[in-house]
Amino acid sequence: MSPTVTIHPACMALPGLPAKAFADLCDSIKAIGLQQPILVDGDHRVLDGKNRLWAANEVGVAPRFQKVEVAGDPVQWVFELNRHRLRKNGQLALAAARLATAEGGRPRKTSPIEEVSSYTLERVSELMGVSKTVIGRAKFVLAEKRAVDELIEYLERGEITLGCAEWASQGHHKEQTEACADSAKAVRALATLVRARKESSKTAKKRKAADFDDGLREALEWVNRWGRYGPFAEICDAVVAVAERSRKIGGINEASAQA
Repeated sequence: MSPTVTIHPACMALPGLPAKAFADLCDSIKAIGLQQPILVDGDHRVLDGKNRLWAANEVGVAPRFQKVEVAGDPVQWVFELNRHRLRKNGQLALAAARLATAEGGRPRKTSPIEEVSSYTLERVSELMGVSKTVIGRAKFVLAEKRAVDELIEYLERGEITLGCAEWASQGHHKEQTEACADSAKAVRALATLVRARKESSKTAKKRKAADFDDGLREALEWVNRWGRYGPFAEICDAVVAVAERSRKIGGINEASAQA
């Protein structure tokens, strides 16, 4: 019985082929067979050629394997071999994030079983030379229900930067889908729009907080001027209570509260 072949997590972390390119590969293999062998290590794990393997299985052609000897961790070997496909920082970060989170995508029904990744963020950062911060940013984009698949594909192809993907992925899914259906330029425009929204919202909140603090300071001055007596006692106590609460949650500072 032939040994079970699995796909190494590092190989799974690499981008797959776009639909048309995969269909062309299937047609080619069906017409002339598998011309380039699928590279596996001594444990029968695919290190290079997952797309060829999937395509061969898709059209019913027996895959051809070639064993390679790999010194050290296969991750470095796999990524060095595919360095030409990961020229942009965003592409490399995306692959690293997939490896670190074991989210390399699911193989097709006819493909071998994907090996579960056991690589930690720290280990991937060390092996691939990508900072944990950058990997974390890519993981943010990959988070469930954040970026639509088409947006991730733009990042995989190197048509947008990681920063662009971060901002665009925070847009509504409908906005993302429409922008991706248009062009990379439209995706970049969406990223700019989302960023402007966020910054505008932050500015508005800061302005609102500043206005509140200014009003509270004036009220405290009024309390100090009139004191807690007569018909104003209840109002004075309410103002002081608000000031105390604001101070506890990081509102007006101690000096202002006691002014």
